[in-house]
Amino acid sequence: MKVIEVVAAVIYKDGAYFTTQRGYDEFEGMWEFPGGKIESGAFCIEKFPHHGETSTGSISNIS
Repeated sequence: MKVIEVVAAVIYKDGAYFTTQRGYDEFEGMWEFPGGKIESGAFCIEKFPHHGETSTGSISNIS
């Protein structure tokens, strides 16, 4: 079985979840939590700021 490591953020505030809408591929128009595939050798916490920025167009600060 092929294993693909991914990272995602579930952000909940004031009774609502933050999601993004896909703008490409066969899942275009569907909703998802921001995130993506992890490149080989990287740790999740190192990759989320990059994935968060490319998924949402905003810069993330993880602490």
